[in-house]
Amino acid sequence: MSRTLIAICVVAVPAGCASAPTHFVTLDVAAAPHRTLGVAGMPVALGRVALPPELDRDHPVRRTGDNSLDVASQYRWAAPLDERVHRTLALDLASRLPKGEMLLHGQPTPAGPLRVVVVTVRFFSANPTGDVKLDARWSAVLQPSDRIESSRDAAVSVRADSGSWDDMAGAMSGALLELADRIAATMGSHEGP
Repeated sequence: MSRTLIAICVVAVPAGCASAPTHFVTLDVAAAPHRTLGVAGMPVALGRVALPPELDRDHPVRRTGDNSLDVASQYRWAAPLDERVHRTLALDLASRLPKGEMLLHGQPTPAGPLRVVVVTVRFFSANPTGDVKLDARWSAVLQPSDRIESSRDAAVSVRADSGSWDDMAGAMSGALLELADRIAATMGSHEGP
């Protein structure tokens, strides 16, 4: 009799875990009207966007302390986070630069000089209340010469509506839009760092 009871418990535990719902969250282009911040100039493409390794995973994470993270086991990113960050930032930049200046994935690269923006994200996380901080360094690299035209640091904070994972993803999207605003505002300018 005790063996039967043990077998039922062993079968019941995995079944209970398997039935737990999984929710998907995503980053998206912020619902903001098109406004041109950059000065018309050479075409712009978004190159590599490097994320901290602890964030580039299937499940969303948020920082709970200096050395600890909370991983959302019931939530998953709808697509790989690095791809989603790249796509969202590229579309946000397209909404900020003069129409047609931003080259999106799959578009042919025109002949002549090209400005490629590369981004290193040093920190991109929410706290338990959902407030998001983004710390990044971006550079504009002129092609084909590989000359760095300018480099800038950006520290962005966005307050989430709540501590929910959905609102955290929305605040992350807002932080990427703010980063796009800052990058676009310097495009066409030939200042140094």
